[in-house]
Amino acid sequence: MFANAIMLISIIQVGPAQPFGIHDQFVITGQHKLGSHQGNGPHGATFRFDRKLNLLGVNDMNWLNMGGGGTSQIFWTLPNGHYWMNPDCAFPSQCYNSVMKLTADLQIEAIININEPPSRIAMNKQGELYCIGYSAGGGFAPLTKLTARGAVIWTNSNSGSGYIDLDPVQLIVGADDQPWFFAPKVNTSYAFIAEARKLNSHDGGLILTYTTQFGSPTLGDNIARIQPTTGSQVWIESAGYSNGPLVQFELTDGTTSSKKWQTSYIGLAPADFRIGPSGDVFYIFGTGSSIQHKIVRADQNNGALMKEWDFGLPKQLGRFAFGPTGEEIYTLRYVNQGLPNKYTELVKLSLVTGQMSSTSLAAYKDMAFPDGDPTGYLFATVLDPNGDNDGDGYKNRDEVLAGYNPFDAFSHPGGPKAYLWFDAASNNALNVKVIDPDGIMNPSGGIDLNTIQLIVEDPLLGSGDIFQHAIGGATNVVLSPDGKELTITFGNLIFPANHDIGLTVSAFDLTGAWAWDWHKVPY
Repeated sequence: MFANAIMLISIIQVGPAQPFGIHDQFVITGQHKLGSHQGNGPHGATFRFDRKLNLLGVNDMNWLNMGGGGTSQIFWTLPNGHYWMNPDCAFPSQCYNSVMKLTADLQIEAIININEPPSRIAMNKQGELYCIGYSAGGGFAPLTKLTARGAVIWTNSNSGSGYIDLDPVQLIVGADDQPWFFAPKVNTSYAFIAEARKLNSHDGGLILTYTTQFGSPTLGDNIARIQPTTGSQVWIESAGYSNGPLVQFELTDGTTSSKKWQTSYIGLAPADFRIGPSGDVFYIFGTGSSIQHKIVRADQNNGALMKEWDFGLPKQLGRFAFGPTGEEIYTLRYVNQGLPNKYTELVKLSLVTGQMSSTSLAAYKDMAFPDGDPTGYLFATVLDPNGDNDGDGYKNRDEVLAGYNPFDAFSHPGGPKAYLWFDAASNNALNVKVIDPDGIMNPSGGIDLNTIQLIVEDPLLGSGDIFQHAIGGATNVVLSPDGKELTITFGNLIFPANHDIGLTVSAFDLTGAWAWDWHKVPY
């Protein structure tokens, strides 16, 4: 019925605003050469994006030395949408002795000075911040606790968190809501023999210490990253000359479990790892230029490969984070790495459809995806799993486990879901799926068919709802045998590639709950 998206634009009817929440936004950082800074060299900046990869704002941090630039920042999202930022510099002597609190629109709300340049930060479920300094010059690393508004609660220079002449490896808040510090054992060169120290949240004093071996001394493995999970465990990755061995560490007694295994899918240590909603481990591989760059899902019990997503060559991957529903992953993809025409893409990968959508950030060439919790996923699944952040009557973690957004009161278990993808084998033909656990046609809880929207967003020609016009061109409509899934294929609705055209599908059910998904037409 319609040859391409340009014809569709002529019949667009503007649809109603959609209730996106603050945690449909996230922040990444990097360097840029824009405007008045052209020719003056790169400057540090923070960039705010919505969940559809639209750039919402830039806050230039040119006054802040970012340790040579482009180094990864550590962000934690507060429940009200504010952000904590730590400059995690490569050369701590170049950093300011401070952490910053940013508002939801990236304005600086507070700059909090501490005794030493900040090295690691972590947040508890009250939104309070723990910040550990860098133990430069043989001193101890002080620990500071801040309120959610940025006021200093206490600073403890003798908290048991200091290791002479060594940079702290990791500071986390476990599911017990207590700060934990991991670092090499004193007088050892590597972190394969390390100490885990539990600190008192009231004054930073040492509660207990565990010493254990996490990696291989003969291979020189170091503790690279630590991810807390629900319960009393953390996952610890060792990265050195081996393939990123992983071990599950028990905080209650300091033991390492039998869940210890190495990755061998590609032969290199992963660039990052995260724990998925079900407890399985997700790796991202982005080292080197002659290997496939993938995201891998591994069984939490034995490391067995469960699924992988291939990003192709020569596009390198860095760190990543789950979106708030746990059904999508965000990362950065570096294209033509090391070449003059290098640029960055911000990427969303749907773990449900397996499809990737991206937007080019050519003007911002040295971006960094942050450590920490840029989307609120860890807050909902680890820090406050039993809370109800959006007030819809469902626990945060229960919503994530079911694939719903714990920061959106309109998204909750029992409500609908929606997915959108393109069939590359059929000239980018569009597919839409709407799911409702009550049954699509249920008279009390099913989908309100009048609310289904299919929004086309063209950067030049505008945006609007085309569903009522496009449904007549559907080439296949399938209702599942149980009546809970409706899949529509628009085989005649062909979108040209390389035009940055985005589509969003959304629908409400008769209870007022809603679902949405988006995708950009593949390049």
